[in-house]
Amino acid sequence: MKKLHLISVLALSSIISAPTFAANSLEGKAGIGMIQAADSKVGFDAGLAYVIRLERFFAIVPEANFNWLSYTGAGGTFGGGGVGGTATASQNFYTLPLLLNGRFYVPMGSDETPIVQPYVTAGAGYGWSSYVSSNPTATEKLTGFMYQAVLGLQLNLGMVSDGSASSTNVILEVGYRGGQLSTPGSVNVNMGGLTVRAGVNYSL
Repeated sequence: MKKLHLISVLALSSIISAPTFAANSLEGKAGIGMIQAADSKVGFDAGLAYVIRLERFFAIVPEANFNWLSYTGAGGTFGGGGVGGTATASQNFYTLPLLLNGRFYVPMGSDETPIVQPYVTAGAGYGWSSYVSSNPTATEKLTGFMYQAVLGLQLNLGMVSDGSASSTNVILEVGYRGGQLSTPGSVNVNMGGLTVRAGVNYSL
């Protein structure tokens, strides 16, 4: 926890001290996310981020994510770790990962705003998850370190329509979010899995 606090302070210091080379932007995205502990089933996954451009090819991206998965166990207990009820229990998982990312924009020639801009995002933070089972009724809260690695594409709508840069971009991301979250009873649960999301990036 101390290391995470130090990383956050250093990142904030770099944001304050660094000049702005490009417009900052808001980013909203939604799609699907997988949880390995729930037999790798998929559920709804969404994120809201603020992209702070430190220079043309690099940005700091604080991001809040939300994952919801409804799951019915097919054998054994949830996650194989004794968390939750029987194999026939209907279960809902709500997970909130808060992450601080670094993003690298892949150079695409001399165009300051290319039509298609690939990027790579990687970051880490902390996650909270609530697990609710209906049979028998049980609620568990899990917390722990989380991380992610994402490949993305950003399509500038202005460059597509008339060749002039606009403030609106369509984005598509494919990535992996990992994390071993723990209950108060020290049961570790693998909440990692693939994510696929699409959304909009709007320059401010």
